Amino acid sequence: MTLRARHDALATFAPFWQLEHLAGDATTATVRVRFPTITIAAAQFIIYGTALELLEPLEFAATVARHAREALDRCGDPIP
Repeated sequence: MTLRARHDALATFAPFWQLEHLAGDATTATVRVRFPTITIAAAQFIIYGTALELLEPLEFAATVARHAREALDRCGDPIP
């Protein structure tokens, strides 16, 4: 998948995953990442929050939302 990440987040994120740097500027880097599973990929987006921006595949956003909803449902009242 391709994402844009803030450099501060990338510093803690990069050691754990295979990254291919595609572009960058003063505050962010665009990278292609290979995660071992889709569930781990979703967890990374939830953990890093606004520090990561999904560029492709955009349909992955639904997977992240589903995992976030499932996690929140286990924390008390279900969300609508």
